[in-house]
Amino acid sequence: MADGNDIATEVIADQGDLFLIVGDKKKAKLRVSSAMLKGTSAVFAAMLGPHFQEGQGTCSAESPKEISFPDDDAIAMSDMCNLLHHKTPKELAGFPVSKTIVAVAVVIDNRHRRERQGAQRRISGALPVLGAPTCSLTSNPCRPFYDDAFARTITAAFKLDYWPPAFDENNSIAAAITTIKGIGDLSRKPTGCDHTLGHKTMVTAAEFIDLATSVEKGCEGLCLQCVKEGVLDLGTKCARKEHAS
Repeated sequence: MADGNDIATEVIADQGDLFLIVGDKKKAKLRVSSAMLKGTSAVFAAMLGPHFQEGQGTCSAESPKEISFPDDDAIAMSDMCNLLHHKTPKELAGFPVSKTIVAVAVVIDNRHRRERQGAQRRISGALPVLGAPTCSLTSNPCRPFYDDAFARTITAAFKLDYWPPAFDENNSIAAAITTIKGIGDLSRKPTGCDHTLGHKTMVTAAEFIDLATSVEKGCEGLCLQCVKEGVLDLGTKCARKEHAS
């Protein structure tokens, strides 16, 4: 059906408390349940949480909130939301055509973009200060201690002249994770401010591996490039470095 603005409306959840306005030229209005989206998708759980604009304010079945997704395909978003509500989209019934699968994958890839950007920021920001001493003062703490020699060694491990790395097809997150796992034990200067509680003189290989593993887990998800190339086994994590970004 269509509302007063001639936007086709699809009710995915009868008592849904959200309207997703999807598309630019050809729009669709999807009525969905925020609880169902947050319960089945870590991306929506973060987006609709307290730290993002989309999660601000209140919504209810009587007064649903609207969120716009102008850059996404309306049909693909509908398919994805139906799947997240444990329903079978009509476009995916039987033997879906490859174009539909790719369109759904594009929507999923868009939703995971924030996770990839978060992984890039974490590698760039957390790695040079891993194990660095911190000031114990809660009010007006001293500036974080920066170990130049430690940072230079990290930069050299990535075969870079400057930090941070530029993430692109030649320097992927997957490649960065592999590099971090191979750094090994690395010494730190036993220096800090007068309020530092304890001094760490070594960051172990296990600590680098733990950081890399946590970043890696945050990047797991459907590989859009695998879908475009016709890979049938989409339940297995993609291990191809050229697909990571």
